Amino acid sequence: MSDWLGFDPVAYAPEAWLAHVRAIKDADMTWHPVGIVLHATGAPTLGQWAEMGPAHDARLRNLEAFYQGMGWRHGPHAFVSRSHINGFSALTVRGTHSQCYNVTHFGVEQAGNFNPGHDDYNSGDGALVKASAIVCLAALCKRFSLHPESIIPHSSCKIDAHFSCPGSLVHMDEIKAKVAAQLAAMT
Repeated sequence: MSDWLGFDPVAYAPEAWLAHVRAIKDADMTWHPVGIVLHATGAPTLGQWAEMGPAHDARLRNLEAFYQGMGWRHGPHAFVSRSHINGFSALTVRGTHSQCYNVTHFGVEQAGNFNPGHDDYNSGDGALVKASAIVCLAALCKRFSLHPESIIPHSSCKIDAHFSCPGSLVHMDEIKAKVAAQLAAMT
């Protein structure tokens, strides 16, 4: 779609995501993020998310059309799934994902509904999403000199009224600790 700013529908394997983020030049940045907002899609659920292939590509194009239909020129910066970190909006431009933090924070969506009775975040496919999210968040923190404490849940934005996003099964202290450990292990 012609007015989307930097649509990036690539499904990056974790190492490819790290290389993608590392390759961004300061001169290409049109904004200066100070943190990351962590989201969860809710819908599609993790069971509805395709990792690769035509169904995956169609899902990302449908999400792009959905956001454009709301008048947005960009969306979240990434969608994290079981085995991939899916590009979405270019990291070099601000995203649209949270009214309170669009101009200051990256937006990272996790595929799934991480509330009781839906997708489990600590086992099976949900644990794989969590592991991919840790890699995604750590790469952004490393490249843009962000502290893990700058990672906040979408529920922090009271204007949006997404009071359980990224889900009550997502414990932000655990996420921040795991991102810190990942950063310590990165070269």
